[in-house]
Amino acid sequence: MTAIFGVRLRVTSEILLTNRFHAFVLPVILTSFWNQSMHLPLDWQYYVMITSSTVVAYVYNQITDRREDSVNYAGKGHFFASKHVAWPVCVGAGLVGASLALRAGWDFLFYSLIVNILMNFYSRPMPWPTLPGLSRIKQYRYVKNAFAALCWSVPLLVTPYVYVGSWPQWLQLLVMIVVTFGFDYLTELLWDVRDAKGDLRAQVITIANTYPIQIVHRIARVVIAITSLTYLMGLIAGVLAVPQGWLFLVMWTPYVWLFVDRYLNSDLKLPLSHRFVIVQAIIALSALVVQFVIG
Repeated sequence: MTAIFGVRLRVTSEILLTNRFHAFVLPVILTSFWNQSMHLPLDWQYYVMITSSTVVAYVYNQITDRREDSVNYAGKGHFFASKHVAWPVCVGAGLVGASLALRAGWDFLFYSLIVNILMNFYSRPMPWPTLPGLSRIKQYRYVKNAFAALCWSVPLLVTPYVYVGSWPQWLQLLVMIVVTFGFDYLTELLWDVRDAKGDLRAQVITIANTYPIQIVHRIARVVIAITSLTYLMGLIAGVLAVPQGWLFLVMWTPYVWLFVDRYLNSDLKLPLSHRFVIVQAIIALSALVVQFVIG
């Protein structure tokens, strides 16, 4: 009985990770985390709205990435590999997100639509003539990861201010964007190492599949150093929440620094790539709980 339960648990976990369900809640965790510094009156509808937008973005990305994902992921249990599943999910989540965005006014709805359209340009074919093999932004080697990191950092931190109609502290906003950009860029870079075979098949030329692994390792180290240093400067400048920030920094920096070595030398990059995201989310949640209790 225990063995059967273990097998079912493993299969369920693989399905959840393959379909990237864990990624759907990451903006909620990050927004809650950073809001300890921003102190904005965000209601529960806002968090449902950004979750809906994330579902649309990730599922649409899986629609456009079907060719490379067929190599990088097992077909069994990959729900969103089917357009009959993916498109209704996109439409349903989009309607939920739009209806909640409308609560903040037509201006905010228009802003949300523009942001979502720009984010989806990452993987969809561009509507103008391009060179062969360069029809999507993700096919531009040096732009790909930076564009993805911008999409998951700038809107994440600007949108709350637009939603409540408030102006940010500009230094605080800049620090949070740079740090979140670092989180996302590092994740994208490591995922490119994992997905190298499928990316080559789909003519997606990345840093990871054109440069030696030593170069990827150095870039990852630089990103970690810049991200950690920026976070540290934000704490010293007093623009980020404490003790949350100190706790997060002392857990996150050594974890990712050691993880990069293990990951790049491992043959189990797929499960490790998901674990990397989940552990970072747990670190952020742990620091957030401490902030709630004693902050």
